[in-house]
Amino acid sequence: MVRRRRIAWWELVAVGLAMATVAAIGVLAIRRGAPLLWDEAVYSLRVRELFGEGVRGHYWIQVRAPGLPLVLTPTALWVGASDVAFRVTCLVFAVAGVGVTWVIARLLTSATIAATTAWLLVIAPGWHDSSWQVMPDIPGTTLTLAAMAAVLLAARGDRISWWAPLIAAPLAFAATLIRYGPPLLIGPTILAALALRWP
Repeated sequence: MVRRRRIAWWELVAVGLAMATVAAIGVLAIRRGAPLLWDEAVYSLRVRELFGEGVRGHYWIQVRAPGLPLVLTPTALWVGASDVAFRVTCLVFAVAGVGVTWVIARLLTSATIAATTAWLLVIAPGWHDSSWQVMPDIPGTTLTLAAMAAVLLAARGDRISWWAPLIAAPLAFAATLIRYGPPLLIGPTILAALALRWP
């Protein structure tokens, strides 16, 4: 069983600083005003096309996971279909991903290892370089991690809570729509959660 552990103040400071670091890296990168890369432009155009503003054409290939434009649609409705708004939305997923990674590591290991895990994700080049890009990798991975965290949280008692599939299944489905690859990690996580229940 996954044990309940008290959270010390220094842990919250460590994970808060880790999340703030990713946010700062992303904001600085967005403020540079770099033009969209090819794939970023494709996703951005797809959101605009959903609003009737985009260029209709052959830029969208059906092998792409369709979820990222759907995730960016509320942003476009709220603040407009701007590249900066889309990048900030993806950055929010990157910041949340650090927090969710800490939750998973905290449920499975010690406080020190959990804080270290969060910081290792922060300094991973693939994470902070992609954190602000309009790409499906970070949002898809973050939702996958959230599904994994839901399963582990549900496995903390004597048996897996009834709400685990109600939370994990929609998160896994959304992650699959956004990025086809990351949800493959959910199966091993469920097995690990079950193994923790019966040591």
